[in-house]
Amino acid sequence: STTSTTTTSTTTSTTTGTGTSSSTVARTLVFQSNGIEPFPPAMEINEALDLPVLAYIDSNLSAPVLVMCQDQMCASVVSVTFPFRTSSRALALQITPWTVEQNSSTPALVFTDLALGTVYVLCLDRNCTNHTSRVIAPPSGFTPVYKLRFSHSSGLASGAQVFVLLVRPPAIVLAVCTDLQCDEDARVSEIAGGVESISSAELLDLQLDSEDRPIVAHFDDNALLQLLLCDTALCESLARRTLTSDAGFLFGQSVSLQVTFAGLPQVVYHTNVGASRTVWLRCLNTTCSTTESTDMYTTNASFPLISVSFRLFQSRPVVAMSRPDGVYVLSCATTDCSGAISELLIDPIPAAASVSLQLNHENFGFIAYTGGTSRTSLYIAGRVEIPGVPIFSVTTWAPLRQRRMIRRSLLSLPALESMSSTTTTTTMPDVVCAGRTTQEIVPRSCDCGGNCHTCEKSFDLQVTRYCSRCKNGKVLLGGVCVDVCPSGTTTEGSGLFDLVCVLPVTTTTTTT
Repeated sequence: STTSTTTTSTTTSTTTGTGTSSSTVARTLVFQSNGIEPFPPAMEINEALDLPVLAYIDSNLSAPVLVMCQDQMCASVVSVTFPFRTSSRALALQITPWTVEQNSSTPALVFTDLALGTVYVLCLDRNCTNHTSRVIAPPSGFTPVYKLRFSHSSGLASGAQVFVLLVRPPAIVLAVCTDLQCDEDARVSEIAGGVESISSAELLDLQLDSEDRPIVAHFDDNALLQLLLCDTALCESLARRTLTSDAGFLFGQSVSLQVTFAGLPQVVYHTNVGASRTVWLRCLNTTCSTTESTDMYTTNASFPLISVSFRLFQSRPVVAMSRPDGVYVLSCATTDCSGAISELLIDPIPAAASVSLQLNHENFGFIAYTGGTSRTSLYIAGRVEIPGVPIFSVTTWAPLRQRRMIRRSLLSLPALESMSSTTTTTTMPDVVCAGRTTQEIVPRSCDCGGNCHTCEKSFDLQVTRYCSRCKNGKVLLGGVCVDVCPSGTTTEGSGLFDLVCVLPVTTTTTTT
């Protein structure tokens, strides 16, 4: 159904190393429960539309709900309540990779049905008027915790396309499907133990590297932060790293994981062991044998819960966090966070519980969060300007269709040498070079080099980030221009410009 939601504004303050300034952040009420039941919101950005999508368990109906925002403030939404019954708050949401053939991306969910077990739902259109559902794990005596990810490369190398991480105490289980619909039986394997006490999605996270190898960050029963590095997409073997040394209790812990273009895991975690701290930890190599860390937030108070959600912008962390006094976004002025850390108050909502952060194509922040004392409410704050993160008007340099392909193909390949070896030390935005001039108010001479016509370059024009348009009959693949597309892909387009390598997709019309 299509509904309108209520949007209000709150006046917030931004604290930096030099002072405080006021700003107004608009928020939209998405859902309100009848009781005090914290439920972690799931939120993603649909790249095909550049619009947020939310999912949650309606504690009033004990049913999963999907919300497709029709604008960036979620003032108008299309919501779908699925005919499943669940007593669990656990739910995971992802958006399928955008493809030229489908010209769309669609939501997918994983949750627990009381009778069926672990259910995977794939929407067949942007507003989920049709969907398929599959049971990928039977019921158990425990309430699973879920994470869901899709292959960056549509499973070309490994055949793996859908990755579902679930906790069935005392084990962490990985289920892998070889097609988007999960028509074939998922391959299910235990990849870790010692998680008898994990009962919240805040305590673990899942990401894939550029070769679709799962990486898992989780707290164990001793409140030690562990990192699991799978050797293959199917995780036949893995390496384990213990990232923290202070054992304690899981009370108040949370973790969020990201992987850089160079394949280096990074985590932001909160711990109440020893002291109440929010820490940004970086692996300095792909095996994470060497790390460095920075405290982003410390307090003398032992908060009952601090939820963190972490994204990377130009090698710097952007962190949304919920605290008992409200919801905040933290951002750093330098790549190592050694300078000032800005703290933007999103909402002084009491008893803030859970939070989810996303950045869209223009670098606006979208924060979904829960809080409230007598009734738990789910809000979304849209188009938030984050300190130190410049807004980038992508419409000035590439068509929307091309931007989606660039973003997806960049994630599908190992990092280019120029990406992995370059560190950005300034907040100046990148510029677009088209032909031989930049697309700025005062154009400058530039050169993308080789067979690239249009590219993104560093502000000083010394580094080429990636190509967005090829010339001379060359084909765009992963931000570079190649002679021919690799096996398993096809060439879209004709002529000497705008050729792109795309991935073939098989569609289905099955509905439930």
